[in-house]
Amino acid sequence: MNNVELARIRISGLLQLLYWTVKGIQADDINPHDEDDIAIIEIFEDELESVYRLLFEEKQEREKICNKGRLNVMSANRNQNLKWALDHNFEIEDKILNSEIRGVYGFFVGDECVYVGRSYSIYARLFKGPNCHIKKIIAGEHVSKVLAAVNAVGKVTIRVLQEVVKQNDHPAKDAQRLASAECYWIDHYQALDQCLEQYPEGKWN
Repeated sequence: MNNVELARIRISGLLQLLYWTVKGIQADDINPHDEDDIAIIEIFEDELESVYRLLFEEKQEREKICNKGRLNVMSANRNQNLKWALDHNFEIEDKILNSEIRGVYGFFVGDECVYVGRSYSIYARLFKGPNCHIKKIIAGEHVSKVLAAVNAVGKVTIRVLQEVVKQNDHPAKDAQRLASAECYWIDHYQALDQCLEQYPEGKWN
């Protein structure tokens, strides 16, 4: 049951309460100092506030969904590789599309992580250039479980595992932090018997 349905139920109850209240008393009869009348007024105020809150939350949720849809369409219009991915049932975490994120990302088929990678720009690594992930998937050159999911019209999810902010203290240190973060996540998932097609330096079998 969504917020709109809950609001309708509350409005229905509010109208019934209003009917019986008005039938029993007239507006001129309400005494703002009488405890019973004050209780009636408070009930109306609480119910109206609940209805407003439910409808406001529903409005925010619908705006969020609409904004996400507009974002995906706008990004896809600019990048054909992204459009291909969205057309082939890829689910891409919003923040990958929203900004240039430096860090570690993962490909998931169902609940299983099948590939972990790192990049100075996750968006670019996925969708830009002749060697980006989507180009490789289109060419049939990727982890077999990703290719199998695409061929079966299954869902492939791509999400950020860890953002690794560039600290600019030394190029070697920045590069090592990124590589270390990637190794951490590969070790994490391989300990769960996932990412077993993945070898060092992002290569797959």
